[in-house]
Amino acid sequence: MIPATMSIGLLMLAGLNLYDAAIHTFGTVATGGFSSKNESIGFYDNIYVHYIVILFMFLSGINFILYCRFVLGERKVFFKNTELKFYSITILIFTAIIAFSLYKKVYLSLGETIRHSLFQVTSIITTTGYITADFDAWPNLAKMLLFAAMFIGGCAGSTGGSIKPIRIYVSLKSAITEIFRTLHPAAVKNIYVDKEPLSIEIIRKITRFFIAYILIFALGSVTLSFFNLDMVSAMSAAATTLGNVGPGLGLAGAIEPYTLFHPAAKLILSALMLIGRLEIFAIMLVFSPSFWRK
Repeated sequence: MIPATMSIGLLMLAGLNLYDAAIHTFGTVATGGFSSKNESIGFYDNIYVHYIVILFMFLSGINFILYCRFVLGERKVFFKNTELKFYSITILIFTAIIAFSLYKKVYLSLGETIRHSLFQVTSIITTTGYITADFDAWPNLAKMLLFAAMFIGGCAGSTGGSIKPIRIYVSLKSAITEIFRTLHPAAVKNIYVDKEPLSIEIIRKITRFFIAYILIFALGSVTLSFFNLDMVSAMSAAATTLGNVGPGLGLAGAIEPYTLFHPAAKLILSALMLIGRLEIFAIMLVFSPSFWRK
């Protein structure tokens, strides 16, 4: 409740009334992205509001267990956590590249460029889904990076959806390790997270989840294309619903409603949201015959 109270108070100081401050706080802290305005956070042309929401989206995308450990006395826990470092660095890199693609092309002011870039990257990576601009009108480089950000998600142990930074980190380390082992067959090289070696079983579970996630995304994209959707709209709609992000590209763009989708396509998107929210394997388990026999 403390972060929510702080966010409400800061938003009210920035000019929002209690009702709007509370709604957007709960949408931020829960990384849900619900807004009482059609233009989302973009309705408030207020720098302070934008940065307050950015701050709490970022904080809400961090593993909640780290906050508990900090309160219990582990003061350096935030500086030691591998996933938090990867999560933070990813946001900074994506923001820098997108800001570079927007500066002097979409926004003339460097401050405005950084603000909108940082907001959208943080919003999409944490799967909050708030917007301050129609990023579907941004250059292709920016849109491609935001599309990639839909697959990252908030840290494990947060309310964020999608794959999760720790799984992506381990998958990347695993790929690099396999390349190293191919070049040096006799070498012994383990994958470490927070200075602890990961077991083969954990790495296999992460790999299976990653593959399952991409396969479901691909299947969803192909299925949506049967409803006369262009490739960008079909793929971004599948990615944003599976990751529980919200806004996508094309017909699923930042300022586009999903009312234009065929009713059957909406059912598919609803299924993708449920599958993504339940982390895939829970759904697969329910439909497994052996589960019911037990």
